[in-house]
Amino acid sequence: MRELFASRGSYNVFHDVYHELVHALASYGVSANLYCVDIDAFLYGRLGGEAVEIEDHLTRGRNMDTRTPASRCRYRA
Repeated sequence: MRELFASRGSYNVFHDVYHELVHALASYGVSANLYCVDIDAFLYGRLGGEAVEIEDHLTRGRNMDTRTPASRCRYRA
């Protein structure tokens, strides 16, 4: 991935963080495992939640007391 990013002139901060983390774990002898990490797809899963959070604060006020009674909670898929 590093070589691919470099060849395209791209940069991904998450890739660098995980790269440094894995090297640190190995250098301290904590783990010799190779870790496979999806460096960007988790962002898509969070977009829905962030959009709902923004909408919640815009429609119910900005005083941060936006608790919803459990009886009004619904499942979103």
